[in-house]
Amino acid sequence: MDGLLGYYGSQSLAYWADPLSLTKSKLSSDLLMFTSGYIGGEMDNTSTFKVADYESGELRKKMDSYSPTDTTLQDWKRWFLESKTDQFNSHKSSLSEADYVRFLKKQNTKQSLEAALLISPKDPETLKLYGEELTDRADASGLNPELKEALQKRAKWYLDRAASFN
Repeated sequence: MDGLLGYYGSQSLAYWADPLSLTKSKLSSDLLMFTSGYIGGEMDNTSTFKVADYESGELRKKMDSYSPTDTTLQDWKRWFLESKTDQFNSHKSSLSEADYVRFLKKQNTKQSLEAALLISPKDPETLKLYGEELTDRADASGLNPELKEALQKRAKWYLDRAASFN
């Protein structure tokens, strides 16, 4: 699958599949409308990007009405529009959201913990691990006092937030 790969540090990557790479079928105009929802908007005739109107619910109705004949695109559409708890990062994946967050926490890097917090911002264990990571960074030698204080303050916030869930 073609797609977009995001760098989250020396040990972490993220991947978003490009739905157009999933099929060799002839592309239809309704797929273009669907992809405008996928990317969050579209270019107007003056080449200005117009952000999609998610609030009205019209975009979701248009995306729901897309009916691809290709079974792979049907599976992708279903995955994209529904909850991603069972197949988190791809319509072909067996990796659940919980498994992915566990994987990120096991890496225990600043970048992986930040990615885990984006997915599950109220997970007490991730909050605690991130607070500890910030504490370790604050305790490093050679930091200027302002940075040390800022890291300690952030670490305390994450550790207090983690404790508030227990």
